[in-house]
Amino acid sequence: MIKKSDKKIGLVSMIVAVLIVFGTTLLVYGKELTQFLIISAQDPLVTVEALPTDQPTPTVEKAEALNQEESSEENKEVALAREEIVATLTEFNNRISNSFLSPGWLHISSHSENFTMASETFDDGTPIPTEEQVDNWYFIDETGEVVKAVLIHDTGDPNTTQIVVYQDRRFINLLFPNMDSDEEEDFVLSLDYHLEEFLQGNVDIPVEMSVDTETGLTSIILDIRYEKVVSYQNADVTVLGHISTYQFDSQTGLLKMLEQSYIVPDGSRILNYRHVTQLAEKVDIPPDWVLEYLN
Repeated sequence: MIKKSDKKIGLVSMIVAVLIVFGTTLLVYGKELTQFLIISAQDPLVTVEALPTDQPTPTVEKAEALNQEESSEENKEVALAREEIVATLTEFNNRISNSFLSPGWLHISSHSENFTMASETFDDGTPIPTEEQVDNWYFIDETGEVVKAVLIHDTGDPNTTQIVVYQDRRFINLLFPNMDSDEEEDFVLSLDYHLEEFLQGNVDIPVEMSVDTETGLTSIILDIRYEKVVSYQNADVTVLGHISTYQFDSQTGLLKMLEQSYIVPDGSRILNYRHVTQLAEKVDIPPDWVLEYLN
């Protein structure tokens, strides 16, 4: 995923939206689309005896004080748990910076699939692809920025397959020249899909973390509820929010899988999108066929 730098990279967002036509937009949490509801526990029921009106009500006062203490303790626990999650992501990103984002060539292969667009078609009636094979090559400099890159997103359909080259601080779409950049732009990778940054900027969103020692995976789950009910025409469902599950390799810090599921009014979930990292490796130099795109 491309991370915005201090300079404007609006075209990058546009390119990404085209590169993954069936799911990428759900990976970017726009504030206007995701106003979050905070789920809080109900106060316990308090039974109060009828007392004369000129007398204080100690039972109520004690109950309210107890509730405030319990709420304060609960908030502290939630805050500590959140700090632990952010600290874990910070550690993962530090490992990533010292390994995959170190100077040199980085190669990442992944597969993405949208499960709620199977019935969508182009104007001529042909189905819109719901799967995408990604093969990206990045050359990273000493500062951690991408100097040049070849981004290949193959949907199996020439209408949506994309090959984009980044060099001389410009993006060039080899298949759709009208997407080319006229401005110089920085290119910085965020291999956690901006999750650490997102949690730091949205402190009220519910989030949980679990570690599976058998699989070596750390899972971070976000429960995002929308301020307004959203109807997705392509999915033919009414959506209250979505659950995002991020699975990281606990040792390397690399994101291995991202899943997103719609939350529907009956409380059930509908799997919408899955992204799986198949390979991430540092290489001395890409194959000649990749380098030819840069010539």
